[in-house]
Amino acid sequence: MNKVANGMFWELSGPVARAIDDEYEKDPDDDYGPEDRVIKLRGPVAFIDRHNWGLGRQHEDQLRAVHEIAVQRLRNLGWL
Repeated sequence: MNKVANGMFWELSGPVARAIDDEYEKDPDDDYGPEDRVIKLRGPVAFIDRHNWGLGRQHEDQLRAVHEIAVQRLRNLGWL
């Protein structure tokens, strides 16, 4: 299992992370609970902007920050 990618997904799919994106529009059906944020990614994982098929500088910076958060959290738990 790709623990870091799973942690990144957890961080990116949270309500605070989604609210950071200025282009995000709240969808009434988009009410995720913690159980919806659990995912089991395996192997190599790529996070891309599916609308532009690439990443802008802002998204790259956000992914780097989320990667650091996920790695630190996993290290603190003793999972890495």
